[in-house]
Amino acid sequence: MHSLNPGASAPKRWIPGVSAPMAPMAPQLASAEQRLMQQLMAHGEDEDIASSMGRSAAQLTLLSGWRWAAVARFVEGGRFAQLLAFADRGKVLPGFTYELAMAPCREVEGVAGVHHISKVSERFPEDTELVDMGVLHYAGVVYRRGNEVLGHVFVMHDQALTPSMAHQVDPMLQLSALHIGSRLELTGLRDLLREWQSLADTDALTQLPNRRAFERELSLQSGLVASGAREDSVLAILDVDGLKRVNDSRGHPEGDTLLRTVAHALRSTLRRGQDRLFRLGGDEFAMLVDAPKSHTEAQLLLRTEPWQRLIHAAGFPEAGLSLGVARISEAKGERSAWMQLADERMYLHKVARRR
Repeated sequence: MHSLNPGASAPKRWIPGVSAPMAPMAPQLASAEQRLMQQLMAHGEDEDIASSMGRSAAQLTLLSGWRWAAVARFVEGGRFAQLLAFADRGKVLPGFTYELAMAPCREVEGVAGVHHISKVSERFPEDTELVDMGVLHYAGVVYRRGNEVLGHVFVMHDQALTPSMAHQVDPMLQLSALHIGSRLELTGLRDLLREWQSLADTDALTQLPNRRAFERELSLQSGLVASGAREDSVLAILDVDGLKRVNDSRGHPEGDTLLRTVAHALRSTLRRGQDRLFRLGGDEFAMLVDAPKSHTEAQLLLRTEPWQRLIHAAGFPEAGLSLGVARISEAKGERSAWMQLADERMYLHKVARRR
């Protein structure tokens, strides 16, 4: 059993009661609602959702005068509710998951507006945890992402309240629900945009960053070196030898397998935080090394041996890799000249390997 406040056990369920129309808001509550809005918007869109919900719950208790406030979401088809944030007099406490065996929160989901229940202990005497906490009044409202109900925001008090006093919290609950729903919707859109961005920058066959991502990174490296923020950068162009032969003799599905094998081999020797690998298209790959040392070129050439072994061991003895390496300083900072120099050296390596 989880604890909601010192010395009390957490309820496994809470049952919102009958909804009631919103009462006119007292002037001091109108001022509190304005303060709540200011507090909710204070941290902007960069704040993570968990922190935003915790702050919403804490501000609800401080500005409404109710003792407890919480944000819960419905999970597993409404069988359970998970507390994402719980606050006691402004202090945020750990959340937990509780079962909706008696369908308490399910009543909130199907009704618009704020739901109130008074004399909680009398109406739910079997819920000993709520009785032990001394909860006398409950008020809650659902929050949505678009039209989808995701959960609810609620407050509880350990003091008896008249109906008019209780309903003064309604605008604050509705404001919190709107804020949370809007944050979730924005977060969903941002996640979707990130997913689209990732798909646009990823080669579908090898799951490596593609040419689009490479061109952007190449521009960044050129800019960093030009500004003096980075001393130098190394570019390696790699070409898969024997791909056409595999395609012609075994079919294109085997050629795709060869390309995935090459991608795996190249990944196997990447150094975290230093090397970045890309598939440029066809039989061509590229690697960027951010902080090259004096012997970086020699190290890259040495790596071709383990790459070749992995490719041959995967069943492609006719395949291999040609490599060309160039520093941006050799190209006087010119991006196109940098690419051309690495490409020319790759071709020379390919010719030498054929001899």
